[in-house]
Amino acid sequence: NADGSLILGSAGAGLDMTPYLWQNGGLKKEDRVALPAPTATEFGGEIDYAAARWMSDDASVILGYAEDAVNGFWVMIYWTKNSDGSYTVHGDYAKKYYTPYVWVETGEVDEWGNPEQEGKYLHPERPYNGFEPVALSANGEWVTLVLTPATDLNDMSIIPTNPAARLNLKTQVLEVLPLAEDETDGPELFGIANNGTAVGRTKAGGVGPMPLAAKRVADDGEEGIDDG
Repeated sequence: NADGSLILGSAGAGLDMTPYLWQNGGLKKEDRVALPAPTATEFGGEIDYAAARWMSDDASVILGYAEDAVNGFWVMIYWTKNSDGSYTVHGDYAKKYYTPYVWVETGEVDEWGNPEQEGKYLHPERPYNGFEPVALSANGEWVTLVLTPATDLNDMSIIPTNPAARLNLKTQVLEVLPLAEDETDGPELFGIANNGTAVGRTKAGGVGPMPLAAKRVADDGEEGIDDG
């Protein structure tokens, strides 16, 4: 956090991971505080584990993800600090926006005699198959994400897209940055200010939804952007 009194991370191995806060330098066992993982009801489905990655300056808001147990994708969750110093986990955005998918046999066979399969979203009313967090503002109000809109899994001509987005935890408004024509990936917005201004990068050659003058090309071929 801002004054260095709290350290955020995880401990464990494999899928047996637990997010923690270490207080007072983490020198004593009692200085390690476990953060709760969302239940299947809170998340909207089963998870493998939870991880904490970012926190606000005062540690009142912590941002992380839960690994979905069906597809193994990292889906946004967050924690808020209570008056007694404990934390409450929130999986409501995952429950509202994220759906995993499965493949099921149709009962038919193809020309080679292999069973045909059909892709189905487990929660077709939810719009995204990817809802991964990227950054948290210092005041704990803004989150940036990479989204994957749910499309027809059985139409192989559809190329999945990954637009960037920002979410305001106070107003609960999700804003998706439009993709430029013929673009499939939006920028990675890996920083966001307290007023919602996001900064990130996009692949070299990507036009993006902003003027070319707003971009700065690095030596490694990545292009910086500033999205106000």
